[in-house]
Amino acid sequence: PRGPMKKAPARFAPRRDANQDVVSAAPLEHSLKQARRTGKLVLANQSLTSVPDDVWQVSSLTFGDKWWELLEVAHIDLHHNELVRLPDDVDVKACLPELKVLDLANNKLEAIPHAFFVNTLVKLDLSNNHLQALPDEIAISKFITELNLCNNKLRELPPTMGDLTNLQHFNASNNILASIPASMARCRQLNKLILHHNKLVSLPDIFSGLDNLTELELSCNVLTSVPPMRSLVLLTRLDLRENKIAKVDALPPALSELHLGFNALTAVPPEVFRITSLKILDLRTNKIAEIDPEIVSLRELKRLELSNNDLMGVPVAMGGMAALTALVLDGNPLKTVRRDILQKGTLAFLQYLKSKMDDKSTDEDPRLPGGASGSDVLLRDARAKGSLDLAGKKLQDLPPQTWDMTDLTVLKANKNAIQVLPPQIANLQLLATLDMSDNKLGDLPMELQACNKLTELYLMNNALTNAIVVGSLRHLRILDLRRNRLSSLPDDLFGLLHSLFELRLGGNAFVHVPRSLFTLPSLVNLDLSSNRIEEIPTDVTNLKSLQSLDLSNNNLSMLPPEMGLMTHLRALEVQGNMLKTLRTNIIAKGTIAILETLRLRLPQQ
Repeated sequence: PRGPMKKAPARFAPRRDANQDVVSAAPLEHSLKQARRTGKLVLANQSLTSVPDDVWQVSSLTFGDKWWELLEVAHIDLHHNELVRLPDDVDVKACLPELKVLDLANNKLEAIPHAFFVNTLVKLDLSNNHLQALPDEIAISKFITELNLCNNKLRELPPTMGDLTNLQHFNASNNILASIPASMARCRQLNKLILHHNKLVSLPDIFSGLDNLTELELSCNVLTSVPPMRSLVLLTRLDLRENKIAKVDALPPALSELHLGFNALTAVPPEVFRITSLKILDLRTNKIAEIDPEIVSLRELKRLELSNNDLMGVPVAMGGMAALTALVLDGNPLKTVRRDILQKGTLAFLQYLKSKMDDKSTDEDPRLPGGASGSDVLLRDARAKGSLDLAGKKLQDLPPQTWDMTDLTVLKANKNAIQVLPPQIANLQLLATLDMSDNKLGDLPMELQACNKLTELYLMNNALTNAIVVGSLRHLRILDLRRNRLSSLPDDLFGLLHSLFELRLGGNAFVHVPRSLFTLPSLVNLDLSSNRIEEIPTDVTNLKSLQSLDLSNNNLSMLPPEMGLMTHLRALEVQGNMLKTLRTNIIAKGTIAILETLRLRLPQQ
């Protein structure tokens, strides 16, 4: 293989490449000189059909300059040329020992020689070429953080993709991929995964490992389902448009945008209503016939796309969705709303719905358990589905028939006025999800420990003063105790909750944090905001899986410097405290700046 020449002043003459294209000496010499002075070689938009030989010798050229002022070339830009192939006899590592960025976008390359995958690369752009395969040797470039393969002809990706453990941005859109390798579950640093416009039929269950993802683009494929994504706690944008999806479960909990348009949904996925951070929800061109009134729980929703579905009407409660500025309903067979009202726009339509909210005749729900027939329908459906939804029914007690439904796995009785959860809850031993949020519960019965299959327990907005019984629910993954009257919990309460993934204790009256909380091995999200906490112990560094920690609006005067070593934290909220060791401008810069400042305060070893 060709390697670098001995250092010598360079001379240039007009030269021809293999296709007899004349390459002007003067511009090439200028580009090479600039490269030695700046570390970046730019030969973009030159209509090159091959790479000039001098490129591979650039590290040996001095041009008579002071050699100690010259830089190794770390960035080569060859985009927008006519390159058909790259030389396979060049030792790239020897010629360009510091190469970090290689831009070969917008050429006509059909393959990349193995020698170009050097272990110094950090960014590689191969977009808009004619590549049909990527070699296993991509794994040599294990420090790559950005890889762009969009607009090629790739049918598959090599299994060695999983060795790119530093990869943060990956774009393979507009190819003909039918699958992606399961090994990509090891790419745990990924925060942008762009795979739209492919031929993906299914996805491997990789998302439990990709917990740094913030953006996931899967539109314009042929997916019929997607694997669970609830562990993607940092994901803010999920695009699943133009697939063949009929059902979606286990969605990410912190989305701002969810695009499900042009699929085969017949109802709004119930999990959507738990994503209270949603601002954009796209459900256009599906087969949705009804909108659940629970849509109003999306208090931050600004845009709702429902065009081209099978809707006959919408819940009048939507009139109270104050944040909603765009509601699109075109192409539905609406019969309960006059066309002229719709034509006046979103604001006028919401005002119309709001005027109807006090009209009981338009707000009646035939499925309420208040009437015998409504109750029968509701309970019959619940027995068939294993899920009973009593949310927002103005109940003061749960219906007695509930305790006979021993096959229930989901019970939602949030947004009522229930004061007591009776001992009969022990009958529901198959419950996986229990939602009693927004009620008036003052206590929890010890019989709740019989529901030992619970994985999600929502108790937000009640009047609880203790929650001792939750310590025995060892399979819990999500526990929401926000906005209660809790001031203390036993130090050993969380000792058995090894599967707990998300813990929300915000809006209570805690002064101290239970020590056993810091032993939770699976905890990813922890909300301790709006309490009276005065100190965070150094034990917090034991939470090795923690990615989001909210300590805002407490009585903290300092944070332990050891927290600076928690580099796995992606979101740390500390505003609203009287912190003496962190300046306001540092807090405003965000998590990375806060952690760096804390690290600087560590005692010097």
